[in-house]
Amino acid sequence: MRKWAQFFWGWVAVACLASSSWAAPPERPTFNHNGDPRPNILPNWMFIYPVPYRATHNRPSDFTGRIARVISPTSQEAMAWSENKALGYYDGHHQPPLRKGFFFPKPWEVLNIGPRKNSGEIQPPEMPDPRVEDVIVPTPSAVKP
Repeated sequence: MRKWAQFFWGWVAVACLASSSWAAPPERPTFNHNGDPRPNILPNWMFIYPVPYRATHNRPSDFTGRIARVISPTSQEAMAWSENKALGYYDGHHQPPLRKGFFFPKPWEVLNIGPRKNSGEIQPPEMPDPRVEDVIVPTPSAVKP
């Protein structure tokens, strides 16, 4: 390479490095701008995943439910799979999600409870008189000489 080409490319490299060091850093979302203490600084196209089956249908998939049933039949996953299998939610495509509704009264609605009693109105329990003793005194007829 000729000397003038080395000189030219050297100055180009120095100019590129100098211009990049003078440039301001790109603006990042911070707590000051949007109120989010953990801003998402990575672009969304890197983390576009399909929504999991469990989240959309509110039940485990058929395969994972069967595995959970084999490993631990009393686990929450296995019991949810068994319930949905009995209802026929794995028989066809596009079955609706299972939404449970619990229509029972709340414990505080059923129990007959109220506020605490005023401590000034409560009388302390009566204590036995310590001078009176329950001692059995032998009678003279019971005593043998």
